Amino acid sequence: MVRVYNCHPFASQLIVPVQQEPSTFCCGRDTLFVVSAGCKIEAFNITESGCQPICTFVTLGEVQKITFSEIGDYLATVEEKGKVLSLRVYLNWRGCQARGKSRVGIRMVGHVLQAPFKGTPKDQMEIVEVPLSEPPLSISCCPTKGDLVVGCHNKVVFFRLKEERLDGGSLVLDFERFLIVHVSLNLLEVAFCNGCLALIAELEVLVLKLERTQQVESKNQQQILQEVPGNKGIEKKGSDPMEASLSQGQDEFVLFQSPLELVGEDTW
Repeated sequence: MVRVYNCHPFASQLIVPVQQEPSTFCCGRDTLFVVSAGCKIEAFNITESGCQPICTFVTLGEVQKITFSEIGDYLATVEEKGKVLSLRVYLNWRGCQARGKSRVGIRMVGHVLQAPFKGTPKDQMEIVEVPLSEPPLSISCCPTKGDLVVGCHNKVVFFRLKEERLDGGSLVLDFERFLIVHVSLNLLEVAFCNGCLALIAELEVLVLKLERTQQVESKNQQQILQEVPGNKGIEKKGSDPMEASLSQGQDEFVLFQSPLELVGEDTW
């Protein structure tokens, strides 16, 4: 006679009441997101007493990757539809009630229209389309600032989370592309936290520390120096040592230290 014993190395376990077989999931501090049937996302609030359903909504494509950011309270997904991978961000997802249907608005990243948001119900979920020149393979969110990082075949695209104030005074979240890192790796996964970028390839892991360099003289400072007559004889100092260190030993990737609109294949 054979006896089978279940061994769980946990003090307790909770069973998530999903109706269909889950394909992938992600979680926040006390929130769990379960993807089932490819396009269905169920959100649960995790407590000591169990899993309480928050809401359920359907994505535009079949979810391949999913991540959640506590900063901004948004979901980012890599979805496939018609053999095409797309990056989408879901804002105000809590507005989709567990019972009934809610309105959904779709817009492009960087295009926050003033008029449609006037009188818009607060329970409307927003889907932000983020076009890319290459198919997205992995995504990550900065847990300290809420920035979104997207890994493609051999480059990483950074999007800064920002707030846009409308004419009515309400705030709307949006993203702004501000950095592209090119690497000589076939990326599988990316992770980003407070300036530290980890890149995972098939046989190696590359960790970068990104630091923002400050320009010695800004436009306002230059105007002040021109107005003060005593500063005419001041000699300019040499280049910033931070910039020199960034330019050395980085043949495998390129850092764009300021917002840059690329032309050609690297455009959106």
